[in-house]
Amino acid sequence: MKIRINRRTYGLDKSFQFSGGEVQIRLPKMVIQEGDTIYVSTLLNSPNAIMEMLLVDDAIQRLLPKNVKTVLEIYYMPYARQDRVCYDGEAHSAKIMARLLEGTKFDFIRYADLHSYQALEDRFIELTQLEIFKYNPSILCDVDVIISPDAGAMPKAKAIGEWFGLPVSQSQKVRDTDTGKLINITIDTTINIEGKNVMMVDDICDGGGTFCWTASELKKYKPMSVALYVTHGIFSKGVDCLFDAGIHRVVTTDSFFNGELDKRIEVIKL
Repeated sequence: MKIRINRRTYGLDKSFQFSGGEVQIRLPKMVIQEGDTIYVSTLLNSPNAIMEMLLVDDAIQRLLPKNVKTVLEIYYMPYARQDRVCYDGEAHSAKIMARLLEGTKFDFIRYADLHSYQALEDRFIELTQLEIFKYNPSILCDVDVIISPDAGAMPKAKAIGEWFGLPVSQSQKVRDTDTGKLINITIDTTINIEGKNVMMVDDICDGGGTFCWTASELKKYKPMSVALYVTHGIFSKGVDCLFDAGIHRVVTTDSFFNGELDKRIEVIKL
């Protein structure tokens, strides 16, 4: 976790876990004046990190003089993928996470490329996938065609295609809703990709099965090369499977990892 005030960056003075599992933090000594903006940047990639963020919010509020703004920068929104209830007895995890964040006292909460639309308070500010591409046009270096891996990703892919003047093709995937396992993938053949450099674009790569399968299907249509962009690179099964499937270039942001990623991955800083 990083705390920035007037170009100065602080870390937590103390962060530890009691034997009962409870998390505790202590803020560093910081110079805070009226009119300042405090930026809290953290990765909510574990339950303890979420709790730590809530404790920092409370601790900062106790220190604030008047007329000081606080901004939370999380970029990766945990639980966003559970954006609907498929079966009776399931929780709507995305709503629960939104409710938790809405209970904080941060003036603004910045995040990136949400999995699907949610009705959030005005103080929630999204860095959209299109904005990330606008700020980093090198992502599309030599790309001729954008591939949307499913119908859900198509609106974002189309927005990028329209802005940069690139055609967009869509693959269709079918999953078993109980297991999440892929059953089938088909490629839209109305756009010719033979001899073209194509890039799959999506918000999250977890295990990478969708992209590996799609890359294998794309080979049938003889593209020059296949690249992959995901905003949130979890890569729970590593990236060898992606490169083995014929993906020659992988681009992601630093929204999820606070350590080093595989050297073969291009990382965009948010």
